[in-house]
Amino acid sequence: MLSILNLISLVYILTAVISILLVSLVWGRRNTPGTQPFIVMMAAVTLLAIGNIMELVNTEVGAKYFWVCVEYIGIVAVPACYLCFALEYTGRKFDQRRVTIILAIMPIIVLLAVWTNDWTHIYYVAQTPTTLGDTIMVERQYAPLFYIWLAYSYFLLVLATILMVKALVNAQEERRRQIELVIVGSLAPWIANIFYFILVPLRYIDLTCVGFTITGVAVFIAFSRYDLFDVAPLARSSVVGSMDDAVVVMDQYNRVVDANLAAAALASRSLGKIIGRNLAEGFSNVPALVKAAVQSSEGVPQEVSEVGRYFEVRSFALKMTSNRPLGKVAVIREVTESKRQELALMEAQERIELLNSVARQDMLNMSMAISGYAALLEEQLTTPRQKEYVAKIKRSARNIESQVKFTKEYLELGGNMPVWQNVPETLQRAAEASDLNDMRLELQITSLEVYADPLINRVLFILMDNVSRHAKGATYISAHFDISYGELKLIIEDDGPGVVREEKEAIFQRNYGKNTGYGLFFARQILQLTGFAIIENGVEGKGARFEISVPQGSYRLHPAGESDAVSARADL
Repeated sequence: MLSILNLISLVYILTAVISILLVSLVWGRRNTPGTQPFIVMMAAVTLLAIGNIMELVNTEVGAKYFWVCVEYIGIVAVPACYLCFALEYTGRKFDQRRVTIILAIMPIIVLLAVWTNDWTHIYYVAQTPTTLGDTIMVERQYAPLFYIWLAYSYFLLVLATILMVKALVNAQEERRRQIELVIVGSLAPWIANIFYFILVPLRYIDLTCVGFTITGVAVFIAFSRYDLFDVAPLARSSVVGSMDDAVVVMDQYNRVVDANLAAAALASRSLGKIIGRNLAEGFSNVPALVKAAVQSSEGVPQEVSEVGRYFEVRSFALKMTSNRPLGKVAVIREVTESKRQELALMEAQERIELLNSVARQDMLNMSMAISGYAALLEEQLTTPRQKEYVAKIKRSARNIESQVKFTKEYLELGGNMPVWQNVPETLQRAAEASDLNDMRLELQITSLEVYADPLINRVLFILMDNVSRHAKGATYISAHFDISYGELKLIIEDDGPGVVREEKEAIFQRNYGKNTGYGLFFARQILQLTGFAIIENGVEGKGARFEISVPQGSYRLHPAGESDAVSARADL
């Protein structure tokens, strides 16, 4: 019998050594899914094995029980860690902190019961010294709490096994062998418990740590041979096999974790030759897509051209509930057809623009010819009625020129990116370009910039020109601004006759007015490109007042501009 005990001691020592070795081997990949609970589990098994060795070699009952208390730190940790490993490995979404707290309740109760059993006897009813050969052993009689703990630990192990079996059922063929190996390895602790509770004379020897070490070895073999931790079976529901888009799941080392049939077709390989390989190796026939999948920003589509085909690549980060980096999912959509349509549309648009340009130039040439012939004809006419007809011809020619100019400018709307524009400088240029006669320009703005379409200078010119044409009797034009609730209002007003109430909105309509009929209409269209708005809210008889609303974020002031805003409010 002594030789058996020596053999068991050697098994415990080997168990501790193997457990420590497994922890050291997996430690380098502790950020991959399932490794952290695996490491804690094997550390607990190590502590359990050491406790069993010390319990076996000590001869005093008190010393033996001390090491039993040490063993229980590992005993209560192992089932919970194995369940957490199963949850992470099978890709279950769970609140890690909450689950850890819940799983810790029962182990803490058991530890307290074991550590205080000499006074409470709520875990062991009695502990009787006995001998096994020449070795002193302890036969223990269990209280109800022990059986509650036993049922609880079995429940956790059964639950973990069920998760593994479900993962096996849903797994692809390439992943079945690794899961089968883990499930077979998980049977070892059950067998060890059968020896502990049923077989005599080994009912004094707890081989649970040996069983979990066998489980750990099985998991590590699956890890090293089948890339278990790196090719973890993440929730298959997130990778729909029937999708037309190619979907590839990668780990943090850019190795393919999962893929659907569309991805296999894109790579021109079977799934078995893609999964578990580096992305560049599995998709070597489409290197541009590989580069886009690896380098693309979170959720930002990236267009890629590959062998005459066009693709849109989007990547999304994968993280565990603890926010640890796990990898990413790349969704690759072929957009060849829509890209060809887009290119065809662009080509058609270029042709239309060319046609418009030629047509506009021809119309301008004909308008100039009409005006020229009308001028020559006017020199030969003598009657007032004839001269009136010629004047109408010349006016019509000018209207044609204005319409052609309008169509050109209107087609240019939105053709340029918005830029920061200096408002006082633009107002000054607009005033110089328009005929203000003897009106003075009062600029109460020195440092305002707005983020707007480059045609904003056209808007300010239209407003200045509108004053020179319609504000009869006006003596000045004032430009200032006000800021309220984050919105800036650029105000341009005069002291002319103003606009009657019925026409305040009509003046912004197309074909309204005595001239071209598109000035203020065009101004509003330009402002709307960048979210600006314009209204006329002056008082009839006291002057026109155009108010341009600039949203927050679309204007900025240099330090000197703060005083401008204050003085502008005071004037109002």
